[in-house]
Amino acid sequence: MTTPPQAQIFLSLSPTGEITAIAHGTQYRWAHTALEQSGFRRHQSGRYVLAAEAGEPDRKAAAGLVRLAARHSTTVHVSSRPYLGHFGDQVAAYLPGNWSSELEVYSHPLWQEDLVPLLWDAGELSPAVCNERIPYAVTLKEPSGIELLLVERPGAQQGYFVGALMTRDYERNYDTPYAPAGIALGSSPGAAARDIAHRFLPAYRRALHQRRVTTVADALDSLRAGHRTLVSANAGSPPALPSRSEEQGVTKGRLWLAFQDVLVHAPGVLARCDAAVSAWPGDGAALSRLREALAAGQDALAEWTTQQDALVRISPALREPPSDLRTRLALQVMSSIETWLADGDAFVRQALAVVPGRTLALSPGRDSTPQPAVARPKLR
Repeated sequence: MTTPPQAQIFLSLSPTGEITAIAHGTQYRWAHTALEQSGFRRHQSGRYVLAAEAGEPDRKAAAGLVRLAARHSTTVHVSSRPYLGHFGDQVAAYLPGNWSSELEVYSHPLWQEDLVPLLWDAGELSPAVCNERIPYAVTLKEPSGIELLLVERPGAQQGYFVGALMTRDYERNYDTPYAPAGIALGSSPGAAARDIAHRFLPAYRRALHQRRVTTVADALDSLRAGHRTLVSANAGSPPALPSRSEEQGVTKGRLWLAFQDVLVHAPGVLARCDAAVSAWPGDGAALSRLREALAAGQDALAEWTTQQDALVRISPALREPPSDLRTRLALQVMSSIETWLADGDAFVRQALAVVPGRTLALSPGRDSTPQPAVARPKLR
């Protein structure tokens, strides 16, 4: 296996004539020094730029970049692709809705490992990120929370990969069930946007829907088991002994942890459910009760989120003990939990009947590639 250089510079050209340089390698600072001595200016994103209107002194210095880089044990590579940040901006502009694009630089090879826990991908994006050097990437974001990762296709002169990042609602994403398969994209930003809108996003929405339904169904199973334990412990029993109170506190804490999954993931699923057009129109009343129960639990969820965020800022002596907080919140939402236990089957039935992800239309007048499979994280 060839050992990658300790310091590299990747050059790419924007349509505006601006030259972008990105430093990469375990000794990327050597590349930084060469770029600064060559008249490139550092951008807040971590890339270096030689503006199209740069003066003659800077242009002359840039012409000697290869020689200066060699002095600093740095190799220079000129990309056959346009600057990735510009390509990402174009794709975001073509996508339906209000998408944004942002370049991220991973100058040290270890930095890209931070992406691995965020990947939610069963296609070629995961092995590319885990097994290849990725000096930079673009994140595409949509206000509803969809976040995609766009990278240049490793080992090729043209083309890109795009796949999903899951950063909201789920703490663990890599190698989880139902992950959508990222897709390969061509060099046209308009065609790339169309492939994302017509091929990837419908699959992404179906995958997210299925994952949320499964999460809520699993939470309902936990709620049923915990609720049965509480009922049997309280059925005709004398006043609780201290040990029994502790056991019930633990059970109530587990009830809260399960129900907060319902509070987080069920609303997006219920928004797609309409009993009137389903095979079970009689579920309409149950769905209404479930929505009301979710609304009643939002204050408890907001308090839970606030307390979790405060864990690193507030002294343990000033915080409510976590076990007490879980028990208190469980009691606060117990009627909502009981509603979900009574009508949960209607939710699962309606949710499984919904097929989200219809094809989205591109903006009028706006301008496709195969689909592959996955690998384990082993960054070289």
